[in-house]
Amino acid sequence: MPAISTRLYILTREAAEAGLRFDVPPWWDLERLFELNADRRVRLPDGREVMLIGWTRILTYDLRAGKKVWARPGESEGQRRHGLPEKQSLAEAASARRQALLEALQDARWLIVGRTRVWMVPERARPGCAVFREPYWWEWGHTRYRAFWSRHWQDRFFEEPNPVYLDYVGLFTGEEIRALDESTREPFWAWWREQEYRTRDRETWLREEMARLEEALQGASWVAFYRYEWESGLS
Repeated sequence: MPAISTRLYILTREAAEAGLRFDVPPWWDLERLFELNADRRVRLPDGREVMLIGWTRILTYDLRAGKKVWARPGESEGQRRHGLPEKQSLAEAASARRQALLEALQDARWLIVGRTRVWMVPERARPGCAVFREPYWWEWGHTRYRAFWSRHWQDRFFEEPNPVYLDYVGLFTGEEIRALDESTREPFWAWWREQEYRTRDRETWLREEMARLEEALQGASWVAFYRYEWESGLS
């Protein structure tokens, strides 16, 4: 029986120093890249527009080399043609930078592409990226989290390729998620105080998790929500 879970990938204030942010490479044909990935554009409240793309949109996996390589324009992802559009001329220095960037992107899961900068969301937690389960206090004792999902479902979430289940990924700024987190705490604690099953140990754990998430969100640039289904083994 499938179960549903959500992970938060937070690009923290250390993301740039950890190599998770870089300038748009001069050899990328950015306008063409935006055109090819129009279905993954996100328009932010401040007017900025970025793309949230999976690594398979610009990279492919070379079984012989055992690593990710740049995808040639026209290669297919299922029924979709993809690839990294590049400018025609590549100087030797640019070619070396191209290879260095490829090595840095081996751990990429998603890329957030803006007009001047690119952020890499890695496969797992590492310096510059913190990963959390969906916070308990977001889901219980109020409806604010559900209202947040409902308000942004159409414009911030995208279906992820999965041959079995329906997975989704959504993109928000650190400020948006920090505001959501702060708004859920007071109503959660009001509800929590009325629960007979509450324990001191459980409350200590909740406060520690709240503090850990609050720290990660301070100065965070982006938060990717990954909502996925998995086989729970229950029937």
